[in-house]
Amino acid sequence: MIIFTGTGRSGTGLYAKLFDAHHEYNVRFLTEYFHGQPCPTDPFADFDLRLSLMSAHLSRVDFATFRDSSNPYVHFLDALYALDPDVRIVLGVRDGRDFVASGVTRGYHDPDKYPLFSMIPTQDDPYYDKWPAMSPLERCAWMWTYRNQKALDRFSSVPTAHKRIVRLEDLRHRPTLKALETFAGVRAKRRFLYRNVNANKRAAYPPKEEWDSEMHQPFNTIAGNMMTRFGYELSH
Repeated sequence: MIIFTGTGRSGTGLYAKLFDAHHEYNVRFLTEYFHGQPCPTDPFADFDLRLSLMSAHLSRVDFATFRDSSNPYVHFLDALYALDPDVRIVLGVRDGRDFVASGVTRGYHDPDKYPLFSMIPTQDDPYYDKWPAMSPLERCAWMWTYRNQKALDRFSSVPTAHKRIVRLEDLRHRPTLKALETFAGVRAKRRFLYRNVNANKRAAYPPKEEWDSEMHQPFNTIAGNMMTRFGYELSH
C-alpha cells in the first residue's frame, strides 16, 4: 500500500496524477465521522479508534496494489503502518505561506464556511483562548502547523524505511523525483509536473511574495518553528 498525504493544498491531487493513485478514496467515511464530533476536539486521539477506522476505511482494498492520496491520513499514519507493515507513506509538505494564501482564499479559517476541512484548537492548545480574535492568516498558519505536527507525531512510530517527507517545491528536481519513484516502486507520469492540478480558480489573498512585515510577523510567530524544521527560510 502506498499513501500520499499532507495538510491540504500540499500536492495530494498532483501525487494522485503522478503515481496513478486514488484521490481521496472513501474520504466521506472519515470526514463524516469528524464532522459529527463536538468542537473543539481531537476526534482521532485514541490509537485503537484510529486503527479501527482505518480497518473499516480500507476494508475493501488490496494492500498489495492500493495507492491513495488524501489529506485526512495525516491523523492515521501510525495506524496505517500497524494495519499494513509493508505500507509506504509520503508526507507532502508545502511552504506554509502558500498554504495560508490558498487556505484563506478557500475559507479554511471559517469552520462555518468550510466545516469538513477546518479545525480549531483543543482546550489544551495555547491558541485555544486566542482563536476567536485570530485573523484568517493566523488561523490558517495554526492549521498548517497543527496538521503537520500531527503527521510528524504519528510518523514517530513508523520505521524510516517506510516513510518519506517531500517538499512540493522540490518535486520538479530530478533527484527528488527519482528518489520518490524508487521509494514508491512506481514510475511517475511526469507530464503532470507541468500542469496545474487542483489550483485555486481565483486568488483572493496575496501570494507570499507580496506580504509585508505585518503579515510575516504573525505567521512566523505561529508557524516559524515548523517552517524551519522543513527547511524553509522565513521572511520578516
